[in-house]
Amino acid sequence: MANKMLAALEPLLGDWDVLVSEAHFLDKPEDTLHGKASIGRDLDGAVVVMRASFEDERMPVGKWVIGVDDDHHTYSVLYHDNRDVSRIFEMSFINGVVDIWRYKPGFSQRLMATLEGKGELTGEWLYSSDGVSWHRDYRVRYSRS
Repeated sequence: MANKMLAALEPLLGDWDVLVSEAHFLDKPEDTLHGKASIGRDLDGAVVVMRASFEDERMPVGKWVIGVDDDHHTYSVLYHDNRDVSRIFEMSFINGVVDIWRYKPGFSQRLMATLEGKGELTGEWLYSSDGVSWHRDYRVRYSRS
């Protein structure tokens, strides 16, 4: 049976073209990376799963599993990628704004992105080593395939 609490994520479901820009880890500020993402329900609708891939090895190939606790208004996100990195994030999706965060000593991360209509999601990933000073990791744009 489908988890009704995940219905709010319906606008994010589907196939997306991904553009990464202004990444601190790229050689030149104007360099970009292109990828694909697919977001859909899995396990009979119990969770939402995002699979992302990039041809360029500088960008990890990741999988996200999004679930929800009935007593909270935020989602839990399990992340794993081809570098064997695993992380747990929290997430909200309110009024078209995706907010994903992880506050951990030594390395915190946050994505803030806005869904424009039904066809484009734009935002940026930030990171912090002290939880106070934040730096752009990269900008990201998801466009409907």
